[in-house]
Amino acid sequence: MPASGTIRQKAAIKHLVENKGSIAEAMRVGGYKKGSIKNPSILTKSQAFSKVLDKMGLTDSRLAILHTQLAEANQIEKIVFPHTLQYFKHKKRRRARAVPLPRAEIEEAINQITGAKLLSVSHTLHESIAMVIMPDQVTRKSGVEMAYKTKGHFAPEAQTVRHEMTDEEREIYRNLFKGKK
Repeated sequence: MPASGTIRQKAAIKHLVENKGSIAEAMRVGGYKKGSIKNPSILTKSQAFSKVLDKMGLTDSRLAILHTQLAEANQIEKIVFPHTLQYFKHKKRRRARAVPLPRAEIEEAINQITGAKLLSVSHTLHESIAMVIMPDQVTRKSGVEMAYKTKGHFAPEAQTVRHEMTDEEREIYRNLFKGKK
C-alpha cells in the first residue's frame, strides 16, 4: 500500500493490487469520476502508482530486461518438406518412389530465413519434418511497440483540424458533387 498519494489513488491502487482487475475498475472503486476513468494516466502516471510498481518488482531496470527479452523472443516451428517423386522403370513399367530432400538442401532453405536455426530433421513416408528455432515476430513486434510506447516515441493521437472554406473552395466542392445524392 502506498504511503503517499491522494485518498483516491490509495483506494484505487489498493483495489488493483488486491484484485488484479482493470485500471478503470480500480479507479471506479477508488472514487474517480467517469471522465477521469476514461483517462487512466491520471492514476498510472502518479508517484504513488510508480512506487507501488517499484515495490512489486516492476522497476525501470526490470522493464528494460523484459523489453529486451520480448524483442529477442524465439519459437520452435515445424516446417514440412514434401518428398519429391522419382520415376524409374521396373519390369517395363513406370514406377515412382518418394525421395526425401537432402539435409543440405533443407539447411540451405532454413538459412534463408533471417535468425532461423535448424534443430533436427526427421523423415516420414512422404515428407521431411524440420524443427527450427525462429524469431517470434509477433512477440518481438509487441515488445518493440511497448518499448516505444514506454519511451513516448509513438506518434501522438490524430487531431481534428478545422478549416474554413473560401468561396472558391466552396464553388469547387459544389461542382464536384453537383447532381450526386
